[in-house]
Amino acid sequence: MKVSKQYLRFCGIDMAKHKHVACIIDQDGQYLLRPKSIRNDADGFQQILNCLKQTGRTKSILTGMEATGHYWYSLHDFLTRQGYAVAVLNPIQTA
Repeated sequence: MKVSKQYLRFCGIDMAKHKHVACIIDQDGQYLLRPKSIRNDADGFQQILNCLKQTGRTKSILTGMEATGHYWYSLHDFLTRQGYAVAVLNPIQTA
């Protein structure tokens, strides 16, 4: 996925079996959400959605997540159904 100037906010999510860690930055690299642990369940997904909604319009935010095992599938599907752009990254690229 090519990152264009349309994205003003970036959300990075470190995926894991039970909990993920997410943070959101602006185009200048300033934290809008410091690293925060979220559960890998519906409540955790709603929590990250609420954080994303507070930081900007759906189309202005790009979310990136590691393709760690199968743990990313549910959150990826949830966020794309909400209209967010989601880039799935090979863990080797993020190390």
